[in-house]
Amino acid sequence: MSTPLEVTVNIGLVAGGMLVVLLLVYLFYALLNAEEF
Repeated sequence: MSTPLEVTVNIGLVAGGMLVVLLLVYLFYALLNAEEF
């Protein structure tokens, strides 16, 4: 059984990882658009 703290930390890490991935994808997409213009 995981403690509530461990569950909260795991959710935080997953959410943080998703935000980082989304940010990288957004920046990559913005760079591609900038090169087109």
